[in-house]
Amino acid sequence: MAPISDIFEIQDIDRDILERERDRALGFLECEIPDLHLMEVGSTAVEGLIGKCDIDLVASVPIDDFDRFRKALDGVLSRDPNQLSSDQYQAYIFPSDLDVKIQLTIKGGPYDKFEEFLNALKEDPKRVSAYNDLKLKWNGRPMEDYRRVKAEFIELVLSSRAS
Repeated sequence: MAPISDIFEIQDIDRDILERERDRALGFLECEIPDLHLMEVGSTAVEGLIGKCDIDLVASVPIDDFDRFRKALDGVLSRDPNQLSSDQYQAYIFPSDLDVKIQLTIKGGPYDKFEEFLNALKEDPKRVSAYNDLKLKWNGRPMEDYRRVKAEFIELVLSSRAS
């Protein structure tokens, strides 16, 4: 399993390796929880976006299904102790040599921003460039600080898109 780092580090890895590992995670979860629909939302899902060679998958589910899916995921994966755990969001670690995370959110809830942000990046290469610049600036710096700045960037992109 990939080690958890306190430092944000951009890494380069063969795209085929990332795709195989993404497909392995999706295949495993499709077999274990067939009615859980996952979407790839991290840097690997956007052409030209640099990242730390991690894979982020999200399932956005109706509020009435959240507890059922969380129990199902609890049965097959470990919760991510470095991420929020609440009645509207839960993160999991998929066993891998890469950093593969599964996020469970409530559709339309306060943490259901992954797809909207992904679409905002895909529709504007300038946003991808700005996000890459942010990542380069924070490369090698504390993960906690990077996550704070990243959250601010996401909010800025989403608010500018709404106006």
